[in-house]
Amino acid sequence: MHQIFRVFKLADRRDRWGLTWQGWGFGIALVVALFWGVVSHAHGFFAINQPIVTPDLLIVEGWVTDKNAKDAIQEFRSRSSYKFIITTGTQLPRGYYLSEYKTFAALSRASLIKMGIPASQVIAVPALGVPRDRSYTSAVAVANWLQLQEPSYSGRSANLLSEGVHARRSWTLFKKAFKKAIGPQLKLGIISVPSEEYDEDRWWTQSEGFKRVVFEGIGWFYVTFFNKTEQAIK
Repeated sequence: MHQIFRVFKLADRRDRWGLTWQGWGFGIALVVALFWGVVSHAHGFFAINQPIVTPDLLIVEGWVTDKNAKDAIQEFRSRSSYKFIITTGTQLPRGYYLSEYKTFAALSRASLIKMGIPASQVIAVPALGVPRDRSYTSAVAVANWLQLQEPSYSGRSANLLSEGVHARRSWTLFKKAFKKAIGPQLKLGIISVPSEEYDEDRWWTQSEGFKRVVFEGIGWFYVTFFNKTEQAIK
């Protein structure tokens, strides 16, 4: 039998390296440490806060909650450089035919006025049509609106206010839309306001927090590396 193996070279004997139990323990510990590092920093990465210090405009995503609208008012009043609030949003997905306000932008504007912001300082810029790619569609609508204003708008700066982990994805899409329409001269900051639906410090222990972080992670990766944002800017 040994001679057969030698003649036809069906097998040979080799030395190999293998992990000891200490090696396996170190490897497992390293994987756990890396995983925990990702988990502990993921929420902060997506719920980013990087505002412009002296902005001219505050852009508020119209779908945010009433609590977030109060956060927007607090932000607006905290910086004297703000001149206007722009509310964004597509048409309402439900109650459209019953509601006085047909878009998130109009509804959010009405809410901010009701909460004490002068009507002359709140501008609704709705994204009309079928509500697909809502964040980017809203960004394009605002970019188009800014293009139609006096030339001085092109040199202004703005902060975008969004909720929780949606902030980084919205910021990415708005910057893409603004760059295509206006160019790099309009500086855009980002403000993330907390969500009331889960504990941000322990998001992985709650289904809503886990779902949002994972969903936004996938969404941000897609719009950053694959989404070509072909929607036309007029």
